[in-house]
Amino acid sequence: NGIVLDSNYSSKLYLAQKKDSVWLLSKTLSDTGYVQKSIANASFNKAKTEVYFSLCGQFSTCQIYTAKWKDGILSDFKKLPESINAEESSSTHPNLVEINNKIYLIFSSNRNGGKGGMDLWVSEYQKDWSSPKNLGKLINSPGNEVTPFFDEALNELYFSSDWHYNLGGFDVFKSKGSFPTSWSGPNNLGLPYNSSFNDLYYSQKDTLNGFITSSREGSITEKDAVCCNDIFEFNKIVEIPKIAIEDTVKADSVPNN
Repeated sequence: NGIVLDSNYSSKLYLAQKKDSVWLLSKTLSDTGYVQKSIANASFNKAKTEVYFSLCGQFSTCQIYTAKWKDGILSDFKKLPESINAEESSSTHPNLVEINNKIYLIFSSNRNGGKGGMDLWVSEYQKDWSSPKNLGKLINSPGNEVTPFFDEALNELYFSSDWHYNLGGFDVFKSKGSFPTSWSGPNNLGLPYNSSFNDLYYSQKDTLNGFITSSREGSITEKDAVCCNDIFEFNKIVEIPKIAIEDTVKADSVPNN
């Protein structure tokens, strides 16, 4: 069923580089003080000097940390305050957003006060992290909302949900709005971004290219035909507006005399 029940299992952060259209693994990012824990869900600041990530125990709750980032090396691990890491709950999937001279952290958590299981929350940094606000009932559901990503250029929030109308499992949704809690109802991205399997961790590296993780057919696995999440890269197809094509045809058909 794709669930890993191995006491030695842990996830790590990896750095890869693309060369001649091929992704090559360049190094593993790890810290000797956390070898028995899982480190995942990295989000960098714009200056690429800090990284926020999840640190999870063996099959236990997750908490959000930050670390310094220099020359591909993580150092100075610090756990975020209790306003982010509430007691007896999981806080994970951090997405750092710097917009309009403000800094926000969007993350998922099953803390008290939510709408269901894992909800999306947002905190603003003002000398310290503020008490998080729930993104509201249009975004959060009785199910689980996870892996947020905010497109600062278009003011669009992407996330995955297993409750909103979907093709199966977790699907990726998009909502437009502004911080902290003014968001439109989510729209399913549809095919080919979503499938009947789990589709998570949508992110964009620019306006036309991005990444998604999925357990859809085509994922690499040693056991089941479909098991675990793999990273997929996508390239958006830019459609030319139909009206523009029709106008061009009409212009070309007008006699020159």
